[in-house]
Amino acid sequence: FGVLWVGLIFYRNLSCAKVFQSGMMPALSDEDFQAIYNYNEREVRDKVKAGDIVYYRRSIGAEKNKFYFGRVIATEGQQVAMVNGEVLVNDKPLPETYVGKDSRNPAEFFTGIVVPKDHYFIANDNRAANYAKDSRSFGPVSVHAILGKATSR
Repeated sequence: FGVLWVGLIFYRNLSCAKVFQSGMMPALSDEDFQAIYNYNEREVRDKVKAGDIVYYRRSIGAEKNKFYFGRVIATEGQQVAMVNGEVLVNDKPLPETYVGKDSRNPAEFFTGIVVPKDHYFIANDNRAANYAKDSRSFGPVSVHAILGKATSR
């Protein structure tokens, strides 16, 4: 009975997904499988913080209902901007040790965006990649679209 109970807890709270893009390298590699802590909306609000890697569903555009991994770089109420490839949160540089120098796009620039209530600003770690799809191109991600948090950092 105990083994069944533990199995049910893991089935409810833990799942696995395949990484289909290398936009999160080196934290997550293309074609790897990643364990995910499954969260409901309340748990997302309580447990997902800046710096976490999340698994989320696109809810708009041509890639609607596709799933992606990305890193939370700003939460609701924070202002996020990018100047010469460097992320600023509330006008302060964000120390991003997970983004390599070759992974930045020094020409990237956008002015301050205030993250709306119940949304997160998500960016890939490999920002120089042309195929990188994240909040820079489609805006902040709703709490409803986040399915869980990756076990890797």
